[in-house]
Amino acid sequence: MTAATDCLGRTPLHVAAGSKASASLIKLIALACPAACEVQDEEGKTPLHFACDSSCVLFEDQNGDEDDASNQPPNHESIRALLSCSIHAATLEDDADMTPLEHAIMSDASLKTVKLLQAATSKGVQLKKGSQSQSFVAAMKCLQVQDDFIPGNCISSRPRKMARRMSSSVA
Repeated sequence: MTAATDCLGRTPLHVAAGSKASASLIKLIALACPAACEVQDEEGKTPLHFACDSSCVLFEDQNGDEDDASNQPPNHESIRALLSCSIHAATLEDDADMTPLEHAIMSDASLKTVKLLQAATSKGVQLKKGSQSQSFVAAMKCLQVQDDFIPGNCISSRPRKMARRMSSSVA
């Protein structure tokens, strides 16, 4: 049932992510049908796009509803739940040529969420190019985010190296 789509090509996972359902519900639906994580609707959006876009509108009559949670930034745990079932979804662009990462940035996502999406996008691209078994294991390690710590192999350490070069040139 979770693979079924409506007239707009949306799955129940799209609706759950777009309506800001709890992370546990999103995870439950995603685990029941992992393929639904990569389904793109008529606008090219995956459930991850909806979870990352705080201004998304599921239904036309939802536009005037100011009491909803549309002004809240994307939920980190919901995004993490979707990525745990599909890293590839982080690399997909919608019809407006935007990735989930770009939607998250436009929606004032936390730095922790942006870094998670950056890591997932990077690993998703590697999955497309390289050895899938090694990249999949590396991608799953990136999703094991605890508190504000992001594993060093998932984000660029360039700023640290640059800071070290600057301090050594001063000395």
